[in-house]
Amino acid sequence: MGAALHLAHAHQPPPGPEKKRKRGGGDGDGYDALVQRVYTDPRQTSESRELILMLAWLIKRDPNRYDADGEYVDTWTRAEKILGRYKLGRKEKPRLADLIDADRPRYEPDRSGTEWHSVCRAPMIRREGECGQHSVAHSFKVDPVTGWQTPVPYCRRHADWGKKHDAALRAMDLPEPIPNTGGLMPSFLVLKTGTDGWHRIYQWASQWTYSRWEPPIKYGVRADDWPVPGREPEPEPVRLRLVASEGNFVD
Repeated sequence: MGAALHLAHAHQPPPGPEKKRKRGGGDGDGYDALVQRVYTDPRQTSESRELILMLAWLIKRDPNRYDADGEYVDTWTRAEKILGRYKLGRKEKPRLADLIDADRPRYEPDRSGTEWHSVCRAPMIRREGECGQHSVAHSFKVDPVTGWQTPVPYCRRHADWGKKHDAALRAMDLPEPIPNTGGLMPSFLVLKTGTDGWHRIYQWASQWTYSRWEPPIKYGVRADDWPVPGREPEPEPVRLRLVASEGNFVD
């Protein structure tokens, strides 16, 4: 895999007199601050935490990041070797692709609420109120500002009403939903190739997982940039810089 990556902290001041450092690095390279931020970020999943911490370690702490000639060894190559591959039909699939794809920036409806296991919302004709029978399927209503979905359950008796609701939804000019999942790699690390580099990385993983990922157009790939309704924007945290010559993967 191509795209050699190097790490330095953002807004790095001009280098001063060289000082003797302890073995294993120190706080000045930004690694410890990144680790602390990863562990205290409630957005982290087990996959994103493993991925970000591994990349930071490979770039800042891995004793094998340089070869015998002093040349930097590609970070993605080392990452794939550590994580290994597993059988997928006749192919061997890199586990690195699974971790990256799990962090792909996207919107996913929150299916934890009771409204997903609710009763039919179809209006009754002979009496006021909703049907109230056990639902068998859902349509949706979409917030015109956030683009987020709220389920509209309906029962078997009101399946035609649900289908009409779906048809009306397809006919609407719906806003792009604000992403609410993934995008944590770009929130902690900076690619020299910027947004295009992240697009290529996520698309490489998507080809392995068949997730058919498309980049968010309006809101970008970085979770720190996504507005959260009801929450004030927070100051931008310091990120560690990943410098990639190409910003993509080569099979």
